[in-house]
Amino acid sequence: MKTILILLLCVSFIRGLAQDDLTISLRANYAIEDTIQAGDPLILHITAYDPVAEHAVYHNEIVGRNLADLERDRAAGVIDETTYQARKAELDSSMQQIVPSQVPEALRAGIVRFRLDGRDMPSSAILKCSDPGDPVPEVLTSGERVNWIFGIPPEITRSWRAGMHNLVVFADSLRSNVVTIVVAAATPRGKVTEQQLDLGYFFLDCNLVDDAATVSDALLRTTPQSIDATILRAEVLLAQRDTVQSRQLFERALEMFYQQYPDSYEPPEYLLGRLDLLERNQDE
Repeated sequence: MKTILILLLCVSFIRGLAQDDLTISLRANYAIEDTIQAGDPLILHITAYDPVAEHAVYHNEIVGRNLADLERDRAAGVIDETTYQARKAELDSSMQQIVPSQVPEALRAGIVRFRLDGRDMPSSAILKCSDPGDPVPEVLTSGERVNWIFGIPPEITRSWRAGMHNLVVFADSLRSNVVTIVVAAATPRGKVTEQQLDLGYFFLDCNLVDDAATVSDALLRTTPQSIDATILRAEVLLAQRDTVQSRQLFERALEMFYQQYPDSYEPPEYLLGRLDLLERNQDE
Protein backbone atom coordinates (compact mmCIF):
# COMPACT_ATOMS: atom_id res chain seq x y z
CA MET A 1 0.00 0.00 0.00
CA LYS A 2 2.82 2.42 0.91
CA THR A 3 4.62 1.68 -2.39
CA ILE A 4 1.47 2.46 -4.37
CA LEU A 5 0.94 5.70 -2.48
CA ILE A 6 4.53 6.83 -3.06
CA LEU A 7 4.16 6.10 -6.79
CA LEU A 8 0.90 8.01 -6.98
CA LEU A 9 2.42 10.99 -5.19
CA CYS A 10 5.37 11.08 -7.61
CA VAL A 11 3.09 10.97 -10.63
CA SER A 12 0.98 13.71 -9.07
CA PHE A 13 4.07 15.92 -8.71
CA ILE A 14 5.07 15.39 -12.33
CA ARG A 15 1.53 16.20 -13.51
CA GLY A 16 1.63 19.47 -11.60
CA LEU A 17 4.57 20.60 -13.76
CA ALA A 18 2.76 19.97 -17.07
CA GLN A 19 1.07 22.90 -18.79
CA ASP A 20 -0.23 21.83 -22.18
CA ASP A 21 0.09 18.20 -23.22
CA LEU A 22 -2.25 18.19 -26.21
CA THR A 23 -1.33 15.47 -28.69
CA ILE A 24 -2.68 14.57 -32.11
CA SER A 25 -2.62 10.99 -33.30
CA LEU A 26 -2.97 9.83 -36.89
CA ARG A 27 -4.29 6.52 -38.14
CA ALA A 28 -4.63 5.33 -41.75
CA ASN A 29 -7.36 2.74 -42.17
CA TYR A 30 -7.41 2.49 -38.34
CA ALA A 31 -3.71 1.58 -38.09
CA ILE A 32 -0.27 3.18 -37.88
CA GLU A 33 0.98 0.76 -40.55
CA ASP A 34 -1.05 -0.34 -43.54
CA THR A 35 -0.45 -2.08 -46.85
CA ILE A 36 -2.48 -1.04 -49.88
CA GLN A 37 -2.38 -1.32 -53.63
CA ALA A 38 -2.17 1.73 -55.85
CA GLY A 39 -5.72 2.99 -56.30
CA ASP A 40 -6.92 1.90 -52.87
CA PRO A 41 -8.62 4.66 -50.85
CA LEU A 42 -7.37 5.64 -47.42
CA ILE A 43 -9.41 6.76 -44.43
CA LEU A 44 -7.43 9.00 -42.07
CA HIS A 45 -8.47 9.44 -38.44
CA ILE A 46 -7.06 12.39 -36.49
CA THR A 47 -7.60 12.44 -32.74
CA ALA A 48 -6.73 15.33 -30.44
CA TYR A 49 -6.28 14.33 -26.82
CA ASP A 50 -4.24 14.95 -23.71
CA PRO A 51 -2.58 11.69 -22.61
CA VAL A 52 -1.49 13.19 -19.29
CA ALA A 53 -5.03 14.35 -18.51
CA GLU A 54 -6.39 10.94 -19.50
CA HIS A 55 -3.92 9.31 -17.11
CA ALA A 56 -4.96 11.74 -14.38
CA VAL A 57 -8.64 10.86 -14.86
CA TYR A 58 -7.82 7.15 -14.65
CA HIS A 59 -5.54 7.75 -11.65
CA ASN A 60 -8.21 9.73 -9.79
CA GLU A 61 -10.75 6.97 -10.40
CA ILE A 62 -8.36 4.49 -8.74
CA VAL A 63 -7.83 6.84 -5.81
CA GLY A 64 -11.61 7.19 -5.48
CA ARG A 65 -12.00 3.43 -5.31
CA ASN A 66 -9.23 3.24 -2.68
CA LEU A 67 -11.03 5.90 -0.64
CA ALA A 68 -14.26 3.91 -0.85
CA ASP A 69 -12.43 0.78 0.33
CA LEU A 70 -10.95 2.80 3.17
CA GLU A 71 -14.38 3.99 4.26
CA ARG A 72 -15.64 0.39 4.28
CA ASP A 73 -12.67 -0.74 6.37
CA ARG A 74 -13.36 2.05 8.83
CA ALA A 75 -17.05 1.20 9.06
CA ALA A 76 -16.24 -2.49 9.59
CA GLY A 77 -13.76 -1.68 12.33
CA VAL A 78 -10.84 -3.16 10.38
CA ILE A 79 -8.71 -0.06 11.00
CA ASP A 80 -8.64 2.44 13.83
CA GLU A 81 -9.41 6.14 13.43
CA THR A 82 -5.78 7.23 13.48
CA THR A 83 -4.86 4.86 10.65
CA TYR A 84 -7.96 5.89 8.71
CA GLN A 85 -7.14 9.61 8.94
CA ALA A 86 -3.51 9.06 7.94
CA ARG A 87 -4.34 6.93 4.89
CA LYS A 88 -7.16 9.24 3.85
CA ALA A 89 -4.83 12.23 3.96
CA GLU A 90 -2.31 10.37 1.77
CA LEU A 91 -4.96 9.42 -0.77
CA ASP A 92 -6.51 12.89 -0.82
CA SER A 93 -3.13 14.48 -1.47
CA SER A 94 -2.42 12.07 -4.33
CA MET A 95 -5.43 13.25 -6.35
CA GLN A 96 -4.11 14.78 -9.59
CA GLN A 97 -5.09 18.17 -10.94
CA ILE A 98 -6.23 18.08 -14.55
CA VAL A 99 -4.72 20.99 -16.45
CA PRO A 100 -6.88 22.04 -19.45
CA SER A 101 -5.23 21.71 -22.87
CA GLN A 102 -5.78 24.40 -25.48
CA VAL A 103 -7.03 23.18 -28.86
CA PRO A 104 -5.38 25.32 -31.59
CA GLU A 105 -7.76 27.43 -33.64
CA ALA A 106 -6.68 25.80 -36.92
CA LEU A 107 -7.34 22.34 -35.54
CA ARG A 108 -10.77 23.39 -34.25
CA ALA A 109 -11.56 24.47 -37.81
CA GLY A 110 -10.21 21.20 -39.20
CA ILE A 111 -7.38 23.01 -40.99
CA VAL A 112 -4.47 20.60 -41.09
CA ARG A 113 -1.55 19.82 -43.37
CA PHE A 114 -0.73 16.31 -44.49
CA ARG A 115 2.89 15.65 -45.39
CA LEU A 116 3.77 12.61 -47.47
CA ASP A 117 7.44 11.63 -47.66
CA GLY A 118 8.50 15.10 -46.53
CA ARG A 119 6.30 17.04 -48.95
CA ASP A 120 3.03 18.78 -48.19
CA MET A 121 0.08 17.25 -49.99
CA PRO A 122 -2.21 19.68 -51.83
CA SER A 123 -5.50 20.30 -50.04
CA SER A 124 -7.31 19.16 -53.20
CA ALA A 125 -5.92 15.66 -52.62
CA ILE A 126 -7.66 15.32 -49.25
CA LEU A 127 -11.36 14.94 -48.53
CA LYS A 128 -12.69 16.17 -45.20
CA CYS A 129 -15.22 13.50 -44.30
CA SER A 130 -16.42 14.50 -40.84
CA ASP A 131 -15.60 16.72 -37.88
CA PRO A 132 -16.48 16.60 -34.18
CA GLY A 133 -19.44 18.93 -34.61
CA ASP A 134 -19.97 22.59 -33.92
CA PRO A 135 -18.52 24.11 -31.92
CA VAL A 136 -15.30 22.21 -31.30
CA PRO A 137 -14.20 22.89 -27.69
CA GLU A 138 -11.44 25.44 -27.22
CA VAL A 139 -9.95 23.40 -24.37
CA LEU A 140 -10.01 19.77 -23.30
CA THR A 141 -10.63 19.66 -19.58
CA SER A 142 -11.43 16.12 -18.47
CA GLY A 143 -9.62 13.69 -20.72
CA GLU A 144 -11.99 14.19 -23.67
CA ARG A 145 -11.03 13.20 -27.21
CA VAL A 146 -11.92 15.10 -30.38
CA ASN A 147 -11.94 13.28 -33.72
CA TRP A 148 -11.81 14.24 -37.39
CA ILE A 149 -12.01 11.94 -40.42
CA PHE A 150 -10.29 12.71 -43.71
CA GLY A 151 -9.91 10.63 -46.83
CA ILE A 152 -7.45 10.17 -49.67
CA PRO A 153 -9.43 9.06 -52.75
CA PRO A 154 -8.30 6.34 -55.19
CA GLU A 155 -7.28 8.78 -57.93
CA ILE A 156 -4.57 10.13 -55.61
CA THR A 157 -3.08 6.84 -54.41
CA ARG A 158 -3.19 5.47 -57.96
CA SER A 159 -0.10 7.57 -58.74
CA TRP A 160 1.87 6.46 -55.69
CA ARG A 161 4.95 4.40 -56.45
CA ALA A 162 5.33 0.93 -55.00
CA GLY A 163 7.21 0.84 -51.72
CA MET A 164 7.10 2.48 -48.31
CA HIS A 165 5.67 5.96 -47.66
CA ASN A 166 5.51 8.04 -44.48
CA LEU A 167 2.52 10.25 -43.71
CA VAL A 168 2.34 12.91 -40.99
CA VAL A 169 -0.28 15.54 -40.14
CA PHE A 170 0.37 19.03 -38.77
CA ALA A 171 -2.00 21.44 -37.02
CA ASP A 172 -0.42 24.74 -36.03
CA SER A 173 2.64 23.70 -34.02
CA LEU A 174 1.34 20.19 -33.34
CA ARG A 175 2.80 17.22 -35.21
CA SER A 176 1.30 13.75 -35.24
CA ASN A 177 2.93 10.38 -35.14
CA VAL A 178 4.23 8.91 -38.40
CA VAL A 179 1.97 6.50 -40.27
CA THR A 180 3.69 4.05 -42.60
CA ILE A 181 1.87 3.10 -45.79
CA VAL A 182 3.28 0.36 -48.00
CA VAL A 183 2.08 0.34 -51.59
CA ALA A 184 2.34 -3.27 -52.72
CA ALA A 185 2.49 -4.61 -56.23
CA ALA A 186 -0.91 -5.39 -57.71
CA THR A 187 -2.12 -8.93 -57.08
CA PRO A 188 -5.18 -10.76 -58.46
CA ARG A 189 -8.28 -10.40 -56.31
CA GLY A 190 -11.59 -12.19 -56.20
CA LYS A 191 -14.77 -11.25 -58.04
CA VAL A 192 -15.82 -8.97 -55.21
CA THR A 193 -12.52 -7.22 -54.74
CA GLU A 194 -11.42 -5.79 -51.44
CA GLN A 195 -10.61 -2.61 -53.35
CA GLN A 196 -14.23 -2.20 -54.48
CA LEU A 197 -15.55 -2.88 -51.02
CA ASP A 198 -13.03 -0.51 -49.47
CA LEU A 199 -14.10 2.14 -51.97
CA GLY A 200 -17.76 1.69 -51.01
CA TYR A 201 -17.02 2.03 -47.31
CA PHE A 202 -14.66 4.92 -48.03
CA PHE A 203 -17.55 6.78 -49.66
CA LEU A 204 -19.78 5.97 -46.69
CA ASP A 205 -17.19 7.21 -44.21
CA CYS A 206 -16.91 10.43 -46.20
CA ASN A 207 -20.71 10.86 -46.36
CA LEU A 208 -20.70 10.37 -50.14
CA VAL A 209 -23.69 8.06 -49.93
CA ASP A 210 -24.69 8.28 -53.61
CA ASP A 211 -21.20 7.21 -54.66
CA ALA A 212 -21.32 4.34 -52.18
CA ALA A 213 -24.68 3.31 -53.64
CA THR A 214 -23.17 3.24 -57.14
CA VAL A 215 -20.38 0.93 -55.95
CA SER A 216 -22.72 -1.40 -54.05
CA ASP A 217 -25.19 -1.62 -56.96
CA ALA A 218 -22.38 -2.50 -59.37
CA LEU A 219 -21.09 -5.21 -57.03
CA LEU A 220 -24.53 -6.76 -56.59
CA ARG A 221 -25.15 -6.80 -60.35
CA THR A 222 -22.01 -8.85 -60.94
CA THR A 223 -22.06 -10.95 -57.74
CA PRO A 224 -25.62 -11.13 -56.35
CA GLN A 225 -24.68 -13.96 -53.97
CA SER A 226 -21.87 -12.01 -52.31
CA ILE A 227 -22.45 -11.58 -48.59
CA ASP A 228 -20.01 -8.65 -48.45
CA ALA A 229 -21.71 -6.81 -51.32
CA THR A 230 -25.10 -7.38 -49.74
CA ILE A 231 -23.92 -5.98 -46.42
CA LEU A 232 -22.45 -2.94 -48.15
CA ARG A 233 -25.76 -2.28 -49.88
CA ALA A 234 -27.58 -2.67 -46.55
CA GLU A 235 -25.24 -0.11 -44.99
CA VAL A 236 -25.93 2.30 -47.86
CA LEU A 237 -29.67 1.94 -47.35
CA LEU A 238 -29.20 2.52 -43.63
CA ALA A 239 -27.26 5.70 -44.39
CA GLN A 240 -30.18 6.73 -46.63
CA ARG A 241 -32.52 6.10 -43.65
CA ASP A 242 -34.34 3.31 -45.50
CA THR A 243 -34.46 1.06 -42.47
CA VAL A 244 -37.04 -1.34 -43.94
CA GLN A 245 -35.02 -2.35 -46.98
CA SER A 246 -31.80 -2.18 -45.00
CA ARG A 247 -33.16 -4.70 -42.51
CA GLN A 248 -34.31 -6.96 -45.35
CA LEU A 249 -30.83 -7.00 -46.86
CA PHE A 250 -29.13 -7.64 -43.52
CA GLU A 251 -31.52 -10.57 -43.05
CA ARG A 252 -30.72 -11.75 -46.58
CA ALA A 253 -26.99 -11.57 -45.81
CA LEU A 254 -27.56 -13.60 -42.64
CA GLU A 255 -29.48 -16.21 -44.61
CA MET A 256 -26.69 -16.41 -47.20
CA PHE A 257 -24.12 -16.80 -44.45
CA TYR A 258 -25.83 -19.90 -43.04
CA GLN A 259 -26.31 -21.28 -46.56
CA GLN A 260 -22.70 -20.78 -47.59
CA TYR A 261 -21.16 -21.73 -44.24
CA PRO A 262 -23.48 -24.40 -42.79
CA ASP A 263 -20.76 -25.87 -40.57
CA SER A 264 -19.60 -22.58 -39.08
CA TYR A 265 -19.51 -22.54 -35.30
CA GLU A 266 -18.88 -18.80 -35.16
CA PRO A 267 -22.05 -16.70 -35.38
CA PRO A 268 -21.88 -13.64 -37.68
CA GLU A 269 -21.78 -11.17 -34.80
CA TYR A 270 -21.64 -8.09 -37.02
CA LEU A 271 -24.85 -9.03 -38.85
CA LEU A 272 -26.61 -9.98 -35.64
CA GLY A 273 -25.52 -6.68 -34.09
CA ARG A 274 -26.84 -4.62 -36.99
CA LEU A 275 -30.18 -6.43 -36.91
CA ASP A 276 -30.40 -5.92 -33.16
CA LEU A 277 -29.65 -2.21 -33.63
CA LEU A 278 -32.42 -1.85 -36.23
CA GLU A 279 -34.86 -3.71 -34.00
CA ARG A 280 -34.08 -1.53 -30.98
CA ASN A 281 -34.41 1.64 -33.06
CA GLN A 282 -37.77 0.42 -34.35
CA ASP A 283 -38.99 -0.22 -30.79
CA GLU A 284 -38.01 3.32 -29.80
